[in-house]
Order: sequence, then structure tokens, then C-alpha cells
Amino acid sequence: MKVIFIVTEVADIRKQESSLELGIEYIGTYHEKNNSVWWTDPINQQNWVFWNNDTCEIVKFLKYLKE
Repeated sequence: MKVIFIVTEVADIRKQESSLELGIEYIGTYHEKNNSVWWTDPINQQNWVFWNNDTCEIVKFLKYLKE
């Protein structure tokens, strides 16, 4: 399921030319099984996993967006 989320902590090293910033809203894929949000940086294609209520906060569930 797609979600809007805010990054609250970066727990890994960012690759060069990363567009990831703290406090900014992004659209990612929520995985309920482990309460995580997956997101791919569109600039450098780095894959990220954020943990809801730990390294990110989900703002809104977007049920109308397909996987």
C-alpha cells in the first residue's frame, strides 16, 4: 500500500547526489507485516527502508494508488 511519510532519522549512509532529507514528505510503499516503508531515491536509485514510528512517521495511507 502506498503511503505519504516523513523521514525522521537517517540510519544509513546516503549515496552521492541523494535527494533524501529529514522532515520532507515522500511517497513510499508500506509493508504492514514488519511496519516498514520502502522508498527509492529517484536521483541516485538508492533503496531505503524506514521503520514507522522509529525512522519515519506515516502521514497518510493512499489507498487509491496501486503498487
